[in-house]
Amino acid sequence: MPVLTRLIPSPVVVDIRPGALADLATVLADERISPSGRLAVAVSGGSGARLRERVAPQLPGATWYEVGGGTLDDAVRLADDIRAGHFDALVGLGGGKIIDCAKYAAARVGLPLVAVPTNLAHDGLCSPVATLDNDAGRGSYG
Repeated sequence: MPVLTRLIPSPVVVDIRPGALADLATVLADERISPSGRLAVAVSGGSGARLRERVAPQLPGATWYEVGGGTLDDAVRLADDIRAGHFDALVGLGGGKIIDCAKYAAARVGLPLVAVPTNLAHDGLCSPVATLDNDAGRGSYG
């Protein structure tokens, strides 16, 4: 069996503690993920607006993108939107649908993904698969 088929992708950093969201900019800089602060941040339109109000002051160089309902079209649109920018990373801030859209978009444009889930009840932190709705139902995209 080739070595590459036995590798398991894992996050570079996992920070689970009270107040971790308030330290997001520090973690990104300390881990050399985004020392410049040039980030694309994907959030939902609902609870994502409240998260943006909370996090935006610590990420002044970020560009914010509202992502729809977790469809393949949403993920492709996000990838097209961030392709034109010069970002250090893409941050997916929210639930599983947002994380999966961000995961797909980051892979499509070759950016590191920073998953900031608001619900830890899914495997989006380290799964290499994005589950997105499409015209035929739902699909898994590597």
